[in-house]
Amino acid sequence: SAGTTTYTNQVGYYTKIGNTVKITLLVQYTAMTGTGSMVVGGLPFSMASDTNYYEPAIVLPSQVNWGGGTQLAGLGYLGESNIRIYYLGDDLQATEQECVNESANFRISMTYRTA
Repeated sequence: SAGTTTYTNQVGYYTKIGNTVKITLLVQYTAMTGTGSMVVGGLPFSMASDTNYYEPAIVLPSQVNWGGGTQLAGLGYLGESNIRIYYLGDDLQATEQECVNESANFRISMTYRTA
């Protein structure tokens, strides 16, 4: 469910050449309410809607208490303008990270195709 997040930084840059977009983001917050999967929204363009072509994102977390595994990664979904955050590890299925009320930050980099 949607909640309220108290941000200290929401900074992003993008470069678009043709239908390719490169983004670099910093999302930093001190408190979060709401439940469900962690999603970073507001990308400058929606992702292409090609069948089974989901865009991966590099995620560098700091001070995040994630659900399990050994690392976080992002995944862009077809036709959306947001990134869903997952945790992964050896012999684990990628699982969507749940929202957690804590002070944390993410640096995210991604290249994706627009429609």
